[in-house]
Amino acid sequence: MIYTIFIRDVVRFFAIYAIFLFGFTHSFYLIFIVCEREFHDKYPNDTHVNILANPLEGLLRLFICTIGEFTTLYKEINTCEHQVVSMIGKVVFLIYELFVSLLQFNLLIAMMTRTYEMIYHTQKEYKRQWAQVILMTELSHSPKERLMALLKYSRPIGTDKRKRAFVVTRKHETFSESEKLMKEQQANAIREEKRLLLKRRFRDIHHTVPGHPGHLSKLRNAFRPETPYIPTPMPTRWPNLKKE
Repeated sequence: MIYTIFIRDVVRFFAIYAIFLFGFTHSFYLIFIVCEREFHDKYPNDTHVNILANPLEGLLRLFICTIGEFTTLYKEINTCEHQVVSMIGKVVFLIYELFVSLLQFNLLIAMMTRTYEMIYHTQKEYKRQWAQVILMTELSHSPKERLMALLKYSRPIGTDKRKRAFVVTRKHETFSESEKLMKEQQANAIREEKRLLLKRRFRDIHHTVPGHPGHLSKLRNAFRPETPYIPTPMPTRWPNLKKE
């Protein structure tokens, strides 16, 4: 299942992402070239640093924008000397953020979820088809043949010979990858729970060792708080009883 998700979904996602990335890289490259020329026309003696000097640099810049760092790119677009190109750059930047940064990763999550559900339903469909094949095989035989086959693969229960049960002589456990992963996660959870329980017990034993600062308080708390452990006080003077 993991290989299916990786091959079908991740490769498809990166193919779509590469198309968007190359297209927007060339768009921003042309926008920054126009902004650089406009700056040199207005200020010929000043120097201007173009952060998208070549398409490869633009590719890396847009990839960095995908993971959330887009402040530098938008700042350069906003300070462009050509007003029309600056507005076009802002529109292209907004479209890029919507279609690439937001929709693409949500699309990847949706594709993986759909593939997982499809594989899960396929496993159930396999069991249903297998049961249907068994049923059709049984219906293709006569009642006498089915009775003889039943007597072969079943054994009587107790003294009543009419009550019979299945006998499994050998069992092959064949699990799918999803079932193996689920069983491994359950085993890890049980192992972690046992480890925490043993750690807690060792800590309690360490606190009850004589000489430890918490030893006396631990012993006091070990008794029931409402049970008296002191002798019952006796009266200091017995009353005089007169004999009649």
